[in-house]
Amino acid sequence: MKTILCVDDDQDILDTFKIILDGEGYNTVCLPDPAGLFQTIGQCRPALIFMDINMDGVNGLELCRALGSNPKTLDIPVIIISSDPRIDSAIDDYGATDILLKPFAIEDLLDTVDYYLGSQIVSRSPEESL
Repeated sequence: MKTILCVDDDQDILDTFKIILDGEGYNTVCLPDPAGLFQTIGQCRPALIFMDINMDGVNGLELCRALGSNPKTLDIPVIIISSDPRIDSAIDDYGATDILLKPFAIEDLLDTVDYYLGSQIVSRSPEESL
């Protein structure tokens, strides 16, 4: 079973990720405080990371850059999820693998996971948005 790490200080977003991704057969690990990011990655060894930009004084873009420069984590795809306008620079300036704009449709989330992890995804209707 593949593990997906979701890093966001909004518990409602984390709960949503957990419900959706666990329902698709993934082991979803939610991290509300990015201070323990590298320790959590070492423990759960995620195949994919979703990360917000603005987290209680922590810049997710800088964390993304740090993940990409660390030999132990540089191969893990990092998807930045945010409504912050800085998301447009996430790939070119911070090394994010991809971006997902908030609010996002469940189908877009699952399509992103499918693209990076190659799993079988159940089709969702466009009306199912978060």
